[in-house]
Amino acid sequence: MQSGRKFLKIVFIIFSVLINLSIVTPGKSQENIELPDYVIQSGDNISTIALKFNTTPDEILAVNQLADANLLRIGDRIKIPGLNGISGTLITKIVPFGISINHLSRQYQIPPDILLSLNNLTSPSEAFAGSSLIIPVKDPEGTTSQISLPTQGLSVLELSIRNNANTWQLLQSNQLDKFWQILPNDPLFLQTASSASQQYFLPGIVQVAIDSLPLKQGQTFIIKVNSEKPLEINANLAGINIPFYSENINEYTALHGISAIAEPGAYPLTLTISDKDSQQYSFEQWVLIKEGYFAFDPIIYVDPQTLDSDLITKEDEIFQKIIDKPSSVRLWDGIFKTPVGEPVCIRGDYGNRRSYNDGALFYYHTGIDYGWCAGIDVFAPAKGIVVATEKDQVVRGNALLIDHGWGIFTGYWHLEEFLVNVGDIVEPGQLIAHLGNTGRSGGPHLHFEIIVNGISVDPTEWLTKEFK
Repeated sequence: MQSGRKFLKIVFIIFSVLINLSIVTPGKSQENIELPDYVIQSGDNISTIALKFNTTPDEILAVNQLADANLLRIGDRIKIPGLNGISGTLITKIVPFGISINHLSRQYQIPPDILLSLNNLTSPSEAFAGSSLIIPVKDPEGTTSQISLPTQGLSVLELSIRNNANTWQLLQSNQLDKFWQILPNDPLFLQTASSASQQYFLPGIVQVAIDSLPLKQGQTFIIKVNSEKPLEINANLAGINIPFYSENINEYTALHGISAIAEPGAYPLTLTISDKDSQQYSFEQWVLIKEGYFAFDPIIYVDPQTLDSDLITKEDEIFQKIIDKPSSVRLWDGIFKTPVGEPVCIRGDYGNRRSYNDGALFYYHTGIDYGWCAGIDVFAPAKGIVVATEKDQVVRGNALLIDHGWGIFTGYWHLEEFLVNVGDIVEPGQLIAHLGNTGRSGGPHLHFEIIVNGISVDPTEWLTKEFK
């Protein structure tokens, strides 16, 4: 009897311990696990959040002790499971030109391997300029970081003095152990109370800004460079030279277009500078080009002669010679005006894939088509100089070309009549032509085109956004 009671007592104790373990232990371990926060953004839902952080909706609900995902609201903070040991608030950052994984690691005090793991990257080289990275930050609304650039022969002590920083603090904030780990032209980060950040890429360069990253098919993008002294600057994207122009001392601007049929992916962007002493420096980083998502037009039937490749090549050469010699003076100012009286009368969108006469699909629309409903009058969208009035072209028909400076041209194809001559300076809104039905045309319309550094881009950007 006594042994039976003792046995029951032991069973009861074991059962109590198991109950406590099943109830208490998981709760305590869950409380002790450090997990990062995420602030709900506009457009988020439980599924997109789960996909972004490689988890599941159920796991997110469980770790946040939520019964219903519909209770989540914009601005709410939630814990993200599966990221044990990572603290702070998870933000999404577009990698700027000139910044690498190592630089971001220094700036946000996050080990590079954690950044790679958090973003499912296998190598730091996969963080292209324009790509989107998830970064845990301690204080999303805190002070920004200033980027400093050590130059050849500059000691750590001198660098610290110039930046009003403690030498050891400089090393620590950049996750460096030794003085000699600081290399020339390698950006370093210092916490500053200023809301602005300066970026130093190359000797003499104060700031480089690209508007906007990531790049997109059909888009116009701008590179702006501020320097400490007069420099000669050039850029190159995937083998295409991008010239810089300047209106103000030590300020340089380059504009470039991304073709609607450029293959999405990463491309090398190289920035090269030289000074009056003929010293030359270059910096290269891969940038991301994204899909533009263009539609497919119905089959268009035209005169077969207008599809002759030899005739098309000869015609293209006429206009290419003109486009290759742009004015170095910026003539336009502000947003471009619509070249017709009725801007909503669009009969063909930029970038659409096209097939002529039921042939192979290898064309794309390089501009916007305004139909007869827009009226016959064609107006200059911005100040420029008329550089071509070519009649009876196989594709373009009666074609007019205006140079607006800095590699920007506007083209007007299929016209009936020119109202300006080569060499004329035109003002915004000035009557320049009448639309027609000449060249490769399926009916009366104006084909309006904007060419940036030799590449036809989406005109709607220029009709809604100021480029300067």
